[in-house]
Amino acid sequence: MKRTLFCLIIISALSCSVQNKARKQALAMTRAITSNNYEETLKYTHPNVIKMIGGNQKFIEILKIGTNEMQNMGNKYESIEIGKPSQTVKAGNEIHCLIPETIKMQLKDGKMISKSYLLAVTKDKGKNWTFIETALLTNSNIISILPTYNKSLVIPEKEVPQYFK
Repeated sequence: MKRTLFCLIIISALSCSVQNKARKQALAMTRAITSNNYEETLKYTHPNVIKMIGGNQKFIEILKIGTNEMQNMGNKYESIEIGKPSQTVKAGNEIHCLIPETIKMQLKDGKMISKSYLLAVTKDKGKNWTFIETALLTNSNIISILPTYNKSLVIPEKEVPQYFK
């Protein structure tokens, strides 16, 4: 009984450590996004997303265009908050979890708050994480992006952004 309890405590501690690393790297990605550090953003983006977009250079080009359009419209990031990661699930040779995010933007004529989730993926037992914005995912495309996706990790419904004057 003591041995079983000890094993459960160790497993729980390891899982928390893995989740903390995922959250820490998600925070690093948000800093890269809000500071227009495209190379760093690329580092934290899941490679299958980059491949679908057309490769590293195309991805960076799209980020730059999006940033310019956002700034030309008078919009800017106010903050991106990262919440507590979900329990991790095994997905083939990967580990996945969901991380809630709240994006606050200053718009030309008000503010916007958008809540969504990052799908965090690691292939090296939690050392390095990459992320996929779940707003990009549907039931029909998730398997094409992540062939080993474990359906026990349920992605919550998308929320409609809130706008304030």
